[in-house]
Amino acid sequence: MTVTYFSHWKNKTLKSLLFFLTILLAGLLFSSIVLATDAVSPTDARPFTSMDAEWDAWEYQIPITLENRDSETSGALPTDVTFAIFADQIDDPEREIRIVRKTGSGLEEVPFQLWNVTRWDQDTDGERSKATVAGTVTFFDESGPVERAEYLLLYGNETASRPSYDTDLSVSGEAPELVISNSVMTVDLHSSGQLAAVDPVGSSGKIDTPRGLLHWNPGVFIPTRYWAHAWDWDPPQMVELESGPIFVMLKRSGTMPEFPELSVSITYRVFTGRPYVESSTRLHLTENLGVVALRNDQLIFDPMMFDQLAWLDENDEEVVAKFSDYDTVNSHGDILRLNPDVGYLAFFNTNRKLGAATVRLEAMNSGPDGEPPVLFDHATYIAEAGELTYWFRPLVYFHVDWSREKLIPVPEGSIYSEKNLYLFFTPESEEEAVSELNYYRRAADRSVRINIGDYPLPPSR
Repeated sequence: MTVTYFSHWKNKTLKSLLFFLTILLAGLLFSSIVLATDAVSPTDARPFTSMDAEWDAWEYQIPITLENRDSETSGALPTDVTFAIFADQIDDPEREIRIVRKTGSGLEEVPFQLWNVTRWDQDTDGERSKATVAGTVTFFDESGPVERAEYLLLYGNETASRPSYDTDLSVSGEAPELVISNSVMTVDLHSSGQLAAVDPVGSSGKIDTPRGLLHWNPGVFIPTRYWAHAWDWDPPQMVELESGPIFVMLKRSGTMPEFPELSVSITYRVFTGRPYVESSTRLHLTENLGVVALRNDQLIFDPMMFDQLAWLDENDEEVVAKFSDYDTVNSHGDILRLNPDVGYLAFFNTNRKLGAATVRLEAMNSGPDGEPPVLFDHATYIAEAGELTYWFRPLVYFHVDWSREKLIPVPEGSIYSEKNLYLFFTPESEEEAVSELNYYRRAADRSVRINIGDYPLPPSR
């Protein structure tokens, strides 16, 4: 009995020991796999090796892959890429960072603009979270007819000099009253920073108005106070200017004059070689406010400047008409009321080779705590009133019975924001005008996927 028991115990012990060793080895193997995987991440880029001797001095790379591209419109709009780098891997981002494109013949340097750079040290312990340098690089994807455009963000070169790229952008004046030019247009800004006039290269003249302004809104109206517009800023409370080879950016913010309850932010970007101003606006109600009108996306023009208009209807079909086809329907001069989210709306004159348009990119309206927003007569209007022809997009408006006595409460915490392209073009024919508009609409509709780093990502379908 004793021998039998001992023999059984010995066999059981050996089996347990072998099982334990197997688990231990498996754990070590798994740990090494996990460690290897963690070493390759979007923010902890792998060491950079290149067949191009020109780039041997750079130690690290972050792959940037653009998918779901439309090669015909890929260079129309900018590509903005957010990056993050461990702070101990980079000394000076402005000197060290480069963007290169992979091509069949090697790596090709791409002009870019570095901005919004921040070093983040809070909530770091050096192990579970580390100091990080983050920022944005902006460039134009001009890779041509390829399904995937592959780029690398290079860094980790202490001897690098700050890159310098040729540009057609120029800026003069004192912010916010600036003159910004590129190879296709000159943009004049009002003392408030609002668009005042645009002179497209190749047109018969400048797009301007007797009022000395083009971009009228955001705006708000309460009869017992005032009808205030963003151009009433003199000057805005905050003004920031960012200038580089890819874009000039003017940021403005503050409370609306006579309306301390309404915080307004407006950002323009003018890009190299592009015939548009990117306009981003944000309205934030910091207190409850009862309004007769709250409006946005309004450009105004001399009524003699344009004779035709074009837009996309509810079915995304092109509509082209003459202003002479319509009469005003009320004392306010309104001639058309369209979908609030028309893909584009343009005024143009082929004889004068002048055109102006809004191409809608984004819109987000939210009530407090995620509630539905207050929207009343939310639409796109076209109007001719007195010395002005214009379009605008009301968020709250007095259309229903034309009563300017009703005040519609908009609660504290409401946010209205949007991004549009204000396109200025030089059409010689109706077909050319529509083609230009559809080109930018197509570019705006394309949802390009930006993949950062080496991680294998799940499929999209």
